Amino acid sequence: MADDLSGPLYARHFSQAAAEAVYLLRVTNEPLVALRALSTIESEARKVMTEMVQEAREQGRTWEQISEALGVRRQAVQARFGRNAET
Repeated sequence: MADDLSGPLYARHFSQAAAEAVYLLRVTNEPLVALRALSTIESEARKVMTEMVQEAREQGRTWEQISEALGVRRQAVQARFGRNAET
């Protein structure tokens, strides 16, 4: 799926496990199932966020633009992602 450019940008990065977790979260009434699904989604979101920051930097986006998109200070974004996304 990594080469499929027809869907949303983030969708190229999400795993099947994350897609299944989103579905489970929508249909379950069981708190433990929901917690497991949320844990999977959280883990996947962290990974994808790192990849999206890297892609944004490769496309020439500034740390300021990325920080605005994430709703945090530029320094926080650079501290969290700077080592992995520097260009």
